[in-house]
Amino acid sequence: MKKAIVVTLALLLGLLMCFTGCSPADSPAVDTGSGAADASGSTGKPAGDATPEGTRPPARENVAKIILLMGQSNAIGATEYTPLKKILGNEAYKRAVSGYENVRIVYYAGESSATNYNAKKIDTTTVSALFDKVRFGKTLYGTHFGPDVGMAEAFSQQYPDDELFIIKVGRGGTSLSPYFMEGGALLEKAVQIVDGCCSVLEREGYSPEIISICWMQGENEAQNISNADNYKNELAVLVPLLREKFSKYAPYGGIPFIDAGISSHWTYHEKVNGNKKAYADESDLNYYFSTIDLGFTFNKEPEAKPDLAHFDSESVWLLGQEFLKYALAAYDKVR
Repeated sequence: MKKAIVVTLALLLGLLMCFTGCSPADSPAVDTGSGAADASGSTGKPAGDATPEGTRPPARENVAKIILLMGQSNAIGATEYTPLKKILGNEAYKRAVSGYENVRIVYYAGESSATNYNAKKIDTTTVSALFDKVRFGKTLYGTHFGPDVGMAEAFSQQYPDDELFIIKVGRGGTSLSPYFMEGGALLEKAVQIVDGCCSVLEREGYSPEIISICWMQGENEAQNISNADNYKNELAVLVPLLREKFSKYAPYGGIPFIDAGISSHWTYHEKVNGNKKAYADESDLNYYFSTIDLGFTFNKEPEAKPDLAHFDSESVWLLGQEFLKYALAAYDKVR
């Protein structure tokens, strides 16, 4: 009888312990943070981020947002801006002529005379002296403009109290390889300029971050079928190389790569654009948009003899705004 009572009391005591809470070591872990997996298995972390939440570095203070714009002539700007006077209206046109105080640029357009970067003065210059206001003419010729102006217009209107820095490096008529590959002239120039600009920014208390690399190139490869076929393979070498070179300026989740399609003027444009999109589809850090689907034109200006190799003025303006839209959205995902 006593033995039965003891057994009964033991059973009751065990039940009581389970109701009042088992040992934490035996309890299933419950993740209530932002990294909880959804039905698809995604963690919800920024694209490309594999760092455990507890080891995430502290947010940088006084971040200088930088867009690195690279490529060939449609990137650096080879389109006359005067037709925009009728297209944009007086106010927007005047802003682009006078320049944007909160969006500033250092550029290299493939010639020593077509740049505002002076490596010899990096140790003594200031941010305001190094970076010019973005405006028409910051390219190979003073009568032309590039996508940076459309970027600046959109950013200044949306974020008038914030700052954006653009570093533009490219050259007309150049191929991806060898110019942008390891040891290539334009890659080396980009590294030199980015490091120099960031050293000046850091000296004045900024924390530079490359929020996106915007890539407008491929026209050269689209003139030859073997080069067009190989374009994805070259991107697969270029993009990791760029991220490696600029890793010290990367946001927490990595540097987004924004790739714009080329126009239908080029013989093998479909092959090149298909390879651009295929590469972009391989990573959440990569983006591609079609300039053809967006209706960008290249056959209207100048009226007497259109320059078919380059986008028309309104399309260059819109190209910059499209780049900015993608760059800011991608940065929101990785920072």
